[in-house]
Amino acid sequence: MFKDDLKMIKLAKSDLSMPSNCLMLHDKLLKGFGFIASKYSLSSLLDCGIYLTVDEIVSRIVNSSEPYKTLDILRYEISKELKKKEVFYQKVMAVHEKRLKINPKLAVMKISFSLRGIYSQQPHVFCERLQNYMKDFFNKMRGRVLLNRIGGYFWVMLRDVKRGLPYYHVCFYVDNENFNAKLGAEIEDLWMKCTSHQGELKHFTFNKYYGNYGMASSADRGEGYRCFVKSKDIPNIRKILFENDYSESFVADLMKISINVNVREFEKYVFALSLEMFSFVESMQSFYARLGKCSETFEAPRLGSEKYFSNSDSKELKGKIVRTYGLSKI
Repeated sequence: MFKDDLKMIKLAKSDLSMPSNCLMLHDKLLKGFGFIASKYSLSSLLDCGIYLTVDEIVSRIVNSSEPYKTLDILRYEISKELKKKEVFYQKVMAVHEKRLKINPKLAVMKISFSLRGIYSQQPHVFCERLQNYMKDFFNKMRGRVLLNRIGGYFWVMLRDVKRGLPYYHVCFYVDNENFNAKLGAEIEDLWMKCTSHQGELKHFTFNKYYGNYGMASSADRGEGYRCFVKSKDIPNIRKILFENDYSESFVADLMKISINVNVREFEKYVFALSLEMFSFVESMQSFYARLGKCSETFEAPRLGSEKYFSNSDSKELKGKIVRTYGLSKI
């Protein structure tokens, strides 16, 4: 699914043994990384939490003392992230098809969860805090009578482009499409209680009885684009107000408004989410640190997931990767 895209940044050793100012080599890498950077949201292209320009990435490769090794390690880092995106897409779609067989009248409700305000913490510190709030939310959700209509969910971690911090987008499965604003208000109320009223969220889903306009008064609705779009799913509503998510990915955000669970339509939404899924790895260490030059004393955040190994020959353990998605049991 994503594997062919890596070919865009594959060069032979003989190519990289050429002079670093070779225009052909530089242009080929520019084109390859330009394509990768425009299609995917990748932590591998960050340096201390700030996205590198494509030209900066290429310069660091061709000017390296070992350009082929540098490129090879960076390709390895990117391939890990692309593989994770592919696994997320496959798992979510497999579970989605099973849910539809159990309940053909299934509907979905899509909401993004974050914390308001400005935070001075490093992204991985903020990430741990947000993750604990989210765990508390899912645990307490089971005790709410109104939320019994929710039969499952999946969540994915995305990146707030303005703050560079993580947030969660959650897709809830509802027993049928006739839910109303009470369900959204209950979710918002629970999130506010779990976060001691420090949270905020954005509702996206629309049906005949429920819309995001007027919902989530706690969310910042100031900056960002707003446009009117037609909805094929809601015959009685000609136009609806649409606002961007924290990730500001127009394609994915547009798909979040639909309650259509048809497999072909739903996979477009999941595919868009997989492209912008973001891995907060190694507390956003520098570009060179991710190329296998981590300090021996460095300790990665232990947020509970698969183990992360350094790129050194010894494969020594450096820490753990933050979980970037999750699915509830059927």
